[in-house]
Amino acid sequence: MKSSILGRFEVSGLTILIALTLTSASALAGGPVLYEQGAAAMGQSSAVVARPDDPTAIFYNPAGLAWQEGVGITAGGTFLLPTFSHTFEDNTVDAISKTYFTPNLFVSYRVHDQVSIGLGAFSLFGLGVEWPRDWVGREVALYSELTTFTINPCVVYRPLDWLAIGAGFDTSFVSLEIRQLLNSGWELWDVHLGGATVGFGGNAGILVKPLDWLSIGASYRSAMPLSATGRADFDVHPSFQANLPDQEITTDITLPHLIVPALAFRPIEGLSFEVDAEIVLWSSFDELRIKFDSGMEQATDFSWRDVVNIRAGVEYVVPDIDLAVRAGYVYDMNAVPDRTLNPLLPDANRHDISGGLGYSAFGFTLDAAYMVVMLQERTVTVENNEVLPGTYNGIVHLVATHLTYNF
Repeated sequence: MKSSILGRFEVSGLTILIALTLTSASALAGGPVLYEQGAAAMGQSSAVVARPDDPTAIFYNPAGLAWQEGVGITAGGTFLLPTFSHTFEDNTVDAISKTYFTPNLFVSYRVHDQVSIGLGAFSLFGLGVEWPRDWVGREVALYSELTTFTINPCVVYRPLDWLAIGAGFDTSFVSLEIRQLLNSGWELWDVHLGGATVGFGGNAGILVKPLDWLSIGASYRSAMPLSATGRADFDVHPSFQANLPDQEITTDITLPHLIVPALAFRPIEGLSFEVDAEIVLWSSFDELRIKFDSGMEQATDFSWRDVVNIRAGVEYVVPDIDLAVRAGYVYDMNAVPDRTLNPLLPDANRHDISGGLGYSAFGFTLDAAYMVVMLQERTVTVENNEVLPGTYNGIVHLVATHLTYNF
């Protein structure tokens, strides 16, 4: 009895736990990643790598700090309202609605004409999902919530008037909680999974402005090795406590690289637009190996795919009144194959549409933005899915506001 129940738990619970941690612990698109780190950027669907004009450049492309004078401080946050549903055999279940908030702070300082420094403190992730206790996927997922905190200092060097390079260092603190049910054959048992880890990585960027109307940028965020430690707690019948003891779980994983080349144009005064290509090397996540305190070890094949996400953004600053009007679009490719899709990460190809406004006066700039993330309907069948077949739908609303002060 031990091997059958625990084996089911390993596949449907622990592998998904680590998979969610993996997807969520990187500055990448997909899953619960919050790439939108500022309202000014989010209004343009974060297509700002070639023209990062405020201290959030620390995240998007640190080289952009070279063209920002004095001291700049940007603070604010983003509200996220995700909605997911799952349909199986004509029975549709909606995830329980929740609202999440991710704050951030960016500070930059131009030391002199050729050197700038910056420090960012932000949450790359802050999403979760909760399903009703009686739904068909209760043995895969009932509840998950992720919290992260990243500190990112950087330094920028501008050797020429038209060229700057920057580099930074990331320290990311990640914690995750998941609850699910186990079916013993005659009753359901509660399982609680908790894990935490610290990861280290780096980011870099280059910005070239060969002409007044043209900017070429690129940013890079490194792979991040993680040694994750968690705990599995089983609320089972006393007669099975010896077979399913509470125990620690560990795994070693490496997050993929992210490369973003970008091109921006300013055809007329006040008008700029940009296109970015977000290259995420997810194919590095092909296998997950989990170790249990009891001595067991399990390897699971995921076979995720490399993706290229396209971002486009436009901004127009209305003359004489310092009012910026912004809009953007993202095509966000799904990296998860059908056979490993699951309700903790109900991912699919996405279409994101955004808009925003910014107003400047007396050294302050107030920015606000809205984005809707629309997941394409995705159906997986019993024949091609190892976790939970059915039809997945989802939509996420994001609202951000940030205040920037320059002096």
